[in-house]
Amino acid sequence: MGRKQRGKKVKAGLGRSLVNARRRATEKVVHNANAVDRHVAEVTNTSNRLESVVHRNELDEFLINAMLAERDFTAERSHVMIVKDGVIEAVDGTDKQVANFEELFDYDNIPVPRRPKWTKQTSRDELDRLEKNAYLEWRRSIAEMEEASGNQKRVTPFEKNLEVWRQLWRVTERSDVVVQIVDARNPLLYRCKDLELYVKEQDPNKVPLLVVNKADYLSAFMRKCWAEYFRENNVDFVFFSAHEAQEALDAAEREARRAEAERQEREMAR
Repeated sequence: MGRKQRGKKVKAGLGRSLVNARRRATEKVVHNANAVDRHVAEVTNTSNRLESVVHRNELDEFLINAMLAERDFTAERSHVMIVKDGVIEAVDGTDKQVANFEELFDYDNIPVPRRPKWTKQTSRDELDRLEKNAYLEWRRSIAEMEEASGNQKRVTPFEKNLEVWRQLWRVTERSDVVVQIVDARNPLLYRCKDLELYVKEQDPNKVPLLVVNKADYLSAFMRKCWAEYFRENNVDFVFFSAHEAQEALDAAEREARRAEAERQEREMAR
């Protein structure tokens, strides 16, 4: 329990202290009058390493990819990109190339990045380099998909933080059951088939489990139809309703309180 101070509850505990200590130890703040240095320090700050990132501006994206690849870069002022109303115009000083992104790739075509093979003899630095290279190759393959479509298709926002993918890699390696939680109102929209495939690639005995949440929104007939679909496609699944589960927990708590009150009344009546 936390202590109260001026009417507010102050959270305290060993876990929070360790997290704060780790954050202070790993946080890198660079004080430099140069604006470029400040920008680089901002994007390389490790205090939020596991924060999900699906959107970055072009400059941040360029800097991070360059740092991951450990390469230098120079700016070319002659190349200008103009984005207006979803249309990208590349102006190189001589002519224009216009790309219209009217369609989206089916997300089933976008694979989950694979962790490179490693052994107990693989050093930490070598594994770090292999993972960065694998991640960059994955990002490059997505860009090539867009280019192969004649720049007529684009991908929806996706996770761009390597640290998040690293956590996924390690969790799937150490887990016997990997759970995907999807919305019962449209489970296929949230289901990642390639993640299930990746889990099985690591070990055929691992179990990818689909938890169909908010099942209370479905009628009995709709549940039956979805159950038949998942069984026909060899998908391990369970229906779940956090709302109904919470109601059951609340009811159990009320019953426990009622029983305790009755017990106390009986003891006082003796």
